[in-house]
Formats: sequence, C-alpha cells, structure tokens
Amino acid sequence: GGVLCGGTVMSFVLYEGVEARAEARIAKEEWAKLRDRIEYEVGEGERITFWQAAPRVVHLGILFFPLVSISLPTLALTLCEEQSPLFSAALGWAGAWMRSVWLTVLRLSLERSGAAFIKWGQWAATRPDIFPRDMCTALHSLHDAVPPHAWHHTEDSLRRMYGVDDISEVFEEFQQKPIGSGSIAQVFRAKIRGA
Repeated sequence: GGVLCGGTVMSFVLYEGVEARAEARIAKEEWAKLRDRIEYEVGEGERITFWQAAPRVVHLGILFFPLVSISLPTLALTLCEEQSPLFSAALGWAGAWMRSVWLTVLRLSLERSGAAFIKWGQWAATRPDIFPRDMCTALHSLHDAVPPHAWHHTEDSLRRMYGVDDISEVFEEFQQKPIGSGSIAQVFRAKIRGA
C-alpha cells in the first residue's frame, strides 16, 4: 500500500518508502503534458470577463451573506458592551454569544469558499498580533479539519491524469475516504496495480 495525494489539478503518488518519489513513477513527458494542461486550463495572462466572473461572485455573495447580515448586530452589541457597564451587566452574554455565532459563521463561510479563502483563514489563525485571539482560535481548525471535497472530484482528477476511463485500471486498491484533507489537497491510501 501507499499514500496518494490528490488536488484539483494534479495528483501524485507517494510510496511507503521515502526513497521512491512521484517524479520516479511519472515520466518527464507526463509532467510536461500535465504542465501544458494546467497552462491551458488556467491560461497565461488571460483576462476574465465580467460574465465569466459573475457566477463566482454571486456564489461568494451567497456564501458570505449570513456573515455580513449578522456583522452589524454583533458589532453593535460588542461596542455597547465595551462602552456601558450597565449594558454590559444586563446584556453582556448576548454580545459574547453573538460574537461566538459570528466566528462560527466566518469559519464555515471560509471553508465553503475554496482554497484561497481557506488559506487566508489559516494565515489569519496564526496572527494573534493582527486579529483578536478568539478569532484566531476559531479559525485554527482550518489547519487540520478542512472538510474534504467530494469523491467524484478526486476520481475525475485521477482519470484525467492517468488517461483512463476507470481508476481500477491503475489502482488495485483505493480507499475513498481521505486519511487527510487540506485546503488544496487530500491524502488517500491506495495500491497501484503491479506495485
């Protein structure tokens, strides 16, 4: 058995032994084909039109709407709590609860928005000198508890990479549940045919 790491564009195989590397398994011409495909899919210096960007902007707007909609009440409760001892005694729990909800919604919004947003959340979690400690604590789970993407994304990437219709042509065994998940890649346990 071995460990397979797969991202959205590229997948590679790592064997149990440290000495075996993905570069040794995949020929140089395969890496060149992969590089060419990435350049084709991503584009070199292409400008994105409004109509190409609009669906993503709408999608992000929907994902962040709950966060934005509770931001003003959360801020108001937090500021009132800081300014008025009477208010703090009467409704201080509401501000703390609302902030806790806001931080949870922030983390969930970042998780669902894609790799760049998850990376930003991971960075923010390491910066208590810039962001409040409770925010850093709430975002810390983005380092090791990122929800995995759907299996069909991994399977599609593997089929494209190996140029096969079914991954069983390449793999003798493949556990569909990832043993690790990050912002841009997942780790799976698999065994290549003939290895």
